[in-house]
Amino acid sequence: MPCNTGPPTCGPSPTSGEPPLPSNQSLGDARTDLHCTESANTLPAVASPPRPQSGNFAETGSAKREQRRLELDRETKWCELPVARWMHRYTSGGDSPVGVISKPFMIDLEHQEQGMYDGLTTGLNNMLTAVGWTESEALSTDRLPDVLTTGPNDEAGRNFLRPDLGIYPRTQPARISSPDVHTDARVAWFSVEVVMEVKWETRAFPFASRHTPRSPFLPSGRERCLSRGQLVEYATEVFNRQHRQSVFVVVFVQDCARFLRFDRSGAVVSEEFDYLAHPEIIASFLYRLSKMSPAQRGYDPSATRASADEEAIFKSLAAKYPEGSATQHGLCKAASEAWPVYKLTFDAPFSPDGKALTRGTPQSRRQILVGRPSSVSTSLTGRGTRTFVAYDLTGDRVVFIKDTWRVVCPGTRSELETYLHLRENATGELYVPTLLGGGDVLLEGEPQRTDACEEEARVHARLVFKEICRPIEDFTNAFELVKCVTWALVAHAKAWRECDLLHRAISTDSILIYDASETGQPDPVTTIELLGHWDLAAHAVVHDPGGGEHRDIGSWPFVSARLQELPEAPHGLADDLESFMHVLNLCALKHLPHALSDDAHQDQLAHVLQSLYELPGKIASPLRLEKVQNGMPFVKGLPDGHPMDSLLAELSRMCKLHYEHVYSPPPTSACAPCSLDGGVVCGLASGVPDFDIGPTTEEGKDAQFNMDNEPPMPVPDPALSPLRDHSRMVSACMRAIRKVWPRVDRVQREKARGHRAARKRTRTDSGSVIRQESRVYKKARKSTTALCVNASRGAHVQVVET
Repeated sequence: MPCNTGPPTCGPSPTSGEPPLPSNQSLGDARTDLHCTESANTLPAVASPPRPQSGNFAETGSAKREQRRLELDRETKWCELPVARWMHRYTSGGDSPVGVISKPFMIDLEHQEQGMYDGLTTGLNNMLTAVGWTESEALSTDRLPDVLTTGPNDEAGRNFLRPDLGIYPRTQPARISSPDVHTDARVAWFSVEVVMEVKWETRAFPFASRHTPRSPFLPSGRERCLSRGQLVEYATEVFNRQHRQSVFVVVFVQDCARFLRFDRSGAVVSEEFDYLAHPEIIASFLYRLSKMSPAQRGYDPSATRASADEEAIFKSLAAKYPEGSATQHGLCKAASEAWPVYKLTFDAPFSPDGKALTRGTPQSRRQILVGRPSSVSTSLTGRGTRTFVAYDLTGDRVVFIKDTWRVVCPGTRSELETYLHLRENATGELYVPTLLGGGDVLLEGEPQRTDACEEEARVHARLVFKEICRPIEDFTNAFELVKCVTWALVAHAKAWRECDLLHRAISTDSILIYDASETGQPDPVTTIELLGHWDLAAHAVVHDPGGGEHRDIGSWPFVSARLQELPEAPHGLADDLESFMHVLNLCALKHLPHALSDDAHQDQLAHVLQSLYELPGKIASPLRLEKVQNGMPFVKGLPDGHPMDSLLAELSRMCKLHYEHVYSPPPTSACAPCSLDGGVVCGLASGVPDFDIGPTTEEGKDAQFNMDNEPPMPVPDPALSPLRDHSRMVSACMRAIRKVWPRVDRVQREKARGHRAARKRTRTDSGSVIRQESRVYKKARKSTTALCVNASRGAHVQVVET
């Protein structure tokens, strides 16, 4: 189903009031009238916050929430179909029987939006009864949000999303807060069947309407973009809370309505129809849904509710693992109260012995229990990755599941194929997660696919891994942080040298820490560092982006400054290497002591983080480009003598020289010195990962890459770039981990609880407060406990007094 970029059909249509599809209409015909466009509206640089339409903007109307909705609108593909063809394509239950009378809606249009709720709720319930869908009911949920959340809601982690109405199964009703069940119910994202939103003011209509005849299909007004983003946000929350292939939404705008169907490739919207003049259209929609199977209504049939016994098994698992281990923490979160436990059943190749999956392994059936996801996607479209700490009933082991929607496009390979390729071609230790099995999720023998936009077609995939890891941002100290990046660099280099693969998605999500000790407790010496999330990996030979290869850029905050400025440029090795530097810089800014890490500078730190790594949407950071081009430090004021300081400075100089050799020479600026604050540590030479660093480092000599005393650079020569291969960066990191590192240098964050605590502490953007756990760097301290670290596997920790 192609997505056309030409002007879509908009406004009222002669087909708007068509209740049934003609019996001779074919599905092929239905496809031909689809119009699709990408929301790429030019928004005003300054605009007043939108006026609340249903209370949602009032409570969640912060600049951050509004920006998120604008981003969701911009990244969504919006397609439009005539009503009858939309119904034929997505609701296959047939028309309601002759004799079923659709009672007209009695809607109060005089008292703005809130006045419409009662009439719509009553009319919808009358229709549900008339069409025989007695297992479901319509509820008004505009007042009471769900108390649970998965996504980025407000700073305190609460969920303020409140769709005005919804269709819910009576067997799993929304949580009721008053005797008036239908008009005073609480949102329950885990069970909502159809989400419904109401708009009364014309300036908030998300699409063209007969009430705004001059508007295009996708109006560009700020509030109208916010309204579309609100619909996408609702659909995203359903995807994150349920196991879904698609989600149905209905939007009412005064006396008109539209049907929407969301999947991971975008949204297909019906043309507008007058539901007051033609209530039979709504009745037909509900009747068809009632006759459809759960899979046809958008549910993933491979996921079913676990039995009471299975749920009890799952929720008892955490007690079997050591307190503080990644496995125990992950299982506790997975078994969160009020989150249903599901059983995933799927047929795929699985390793029979707990070792890495190999090509040719036969398929077997697996049943795996999952609860609350460990992580979810903040976007509707794209890979939509969710991860779970899960329990394999078949294999009787705790496993890690990655559930994603992989792109289907010539020139791309599945992540499963990438892991098999790595195992077949790399030598020695790989430093990647152990893939136990998985593959595409099937529906009646065929992979589950998106349907909204052919150009963004995706297939549902599910991979099962052996290791339960910590993300890199959970590092215990700076030594473990740098050690983790070093081993990930080696994994990246092995894939590049031996497998001809480029990762293309280096981020804090892709670099993992596996606690390999018997207790599973965090220990920087015994950890195993892994590079995961290879779903965007491609052949090292960069393809022409105009030649058909899918352009799916990795995590935007870590994309190189060059690719942020030129996102259509070929993705090269140097871009990935620069991303490793950004991982270190971001972790240092957020979690290590420096000039802005104390309570008094939290506003400044938040501004720096936003300017460098948290700009809304996929907007290039001018400050980041300036720092990279000029070799300027991202982190200032690390403690005196801290090894991280010299490492970050060296990596910045590498990137500066790379940009000078490969791109137009940038203007020069002096590198501001760091303000240092003392520190006493002790260490031993560390072991190194299984990797040949190459001829750039002489054995037994400190070959630190230093440009301070270099003469002016000659004519730019890409062959002289320090990022032309991995050697210089790996060498710098290996030298760093051999140095002396403090045992305690991470700035601790604790949640402020209650208004009294909030008044006593300085609050940051993330709702946290910052305190220094231990001032190990104070010069007045007479003795300092320092850590002598040997990073080789199984090395012992020595503690000395200095």
